[in-house]
Amino acid sequence: MTDGTPVTLELLLDAREARAARQQELLGQYGGTLVCLTVNMPGPVKRCALSDRLFTLGARAVSRALDCVRFSELRQTPAGCEGFWCVPAPPFPAKRALCRLEESHPLGRLWDIDVLGSDGVPVSRRALGLTTRSCLLCGRPAVLCARSRAHPLPDLLDAMRQMLTRWESACIGALARRALEDEVRVTPKPGLVDAVSAGAHTDMDIGTFLASAQALEKHFVHFAAMGMNSDDLAPRTLFDGLRRPGMDAERDMLAATGGVNTHKGAIFSLGILCAAAGRQLSLGGALTADALCALSADMTRGLCARELPRETSTHGGQVFQRYGARGVRGEAESGFAAVREVGLPALRQYRQSGCDENESRLRALLRLMSCVEDTNLLARRGPEQAAWVRKQAQALANRFSLDSVRRLDAEMTRRGLSPGGCADLLAVTIFLDALERAEQ
Repeated sequence: MTDGTPVTLELLLDAREARAARQQELLGQYGGTLVCLTVNMPGPVKRCALSDRLFTLGARAVSRALDCVRFSELRQTPAGCEGFWCVPAPPFPAKRALCRLEESHPLGRLWDIDVLGSDGVPVSRRALGLTTRSCLLCGRPAVLCARSRAHPLPDLLDAMRQMLTRWESACIGALARRALEDEVRVTPKPGLVDAVSAGAHTDMDIGTFLASAQALEKHFVHFAAMGMNSDDLAPRTLFDGLRRPGMDAERDMLAATGGVNTHKGAIFSLGILCAAAGRQLSLGGALTADALCALSADMTRGLCARELPRETSTHGGQVFQRYGARGVRGEAESGFAAVREVGLPALRQYRQSGCDENESRLRALLRLMSCVEDTNLLARRGPEQAAWVRKQAQALANRFSLDSVRRLDAEMTRRGLSPGGCADLLAVTIFLDALERAEQ
């Protein structure tokens, strides 16, 4: 993540002069207080995947911390990225708030946030009674270590990479956990556990699902970190490396639920996507649904042909033997085609048309139920009942009303029909949508 072109001292000094000139220009035009962001990037390489990602995250954090921004600008230069925000707030309160951000955010130590008053003079930390910033590696004042070059550059860059990996992985894992929580709270869901009903289930309820989601978060974080450290691995090798951690996640799920399988399919799908998200970030790519689904397809290419014909001891293998349905493995190998082509477009269409989030997610679920061959239904109730569910979901997707959904929920509960595979795909839909919205 540190590939890039070294900059000369002359270029670095020219960039500083250009930045100072732009600061004066913005203060002259907008007055008030000017906030400037750069990345504390040691060494001669100032622009690389690592520094660019740190800047993107820093700009996002600064934007959230500021109120009433009159003007903002983000610039890319060979000597590093620069951000400017013109705000009407007095400089000292703004500096105080941004110092709190630098000290409280896990990545704050890697950002340099200057605050200039209308006179163009930066407000110092000392003026606020704050101590100088400490070194990443030893805790001494950073300025002393920098001047004496106390630490090897590779050690500093490695510490920065580790900080970024921990933060990004934690964010991805939290979004995966939240996607599971958001999915189970969608109400009413035909035959499925939701906020008010256990659906067709007698051994689980919303509390069971929430406990499972909480137990799984640390595993999703681990999957994302594995992806972020997979630059030198082939996609299939990364996927194979997820198998043992996936079994650990299943074990913790069962411990949290008293032996109830709430999220086995979701562990598989979201585990792959968390790893794909980490890998995409490590390569400097954007977290788009298309990119992550393409990575998932690369990671699982040939999986169904390798495993399903020989597997007879699991529901997935038995359903493939009897009906040819490829289940969750087929979804992953297709790059989650049902999510890309049905779930996500439906969710966004209904949201944009004015539906609230619950209704948008419910209607996306119905779209998935109308076209996905749900192996949970096939395994437990057979192809006729599975086809009946698809037909009912299609009718409701075309002529939606909450009362009709409640009636279908009651009938599917009576018949013991639970489209758990589609529920997992809804969680995947929510997760990918949340990732893209966070990036934007």
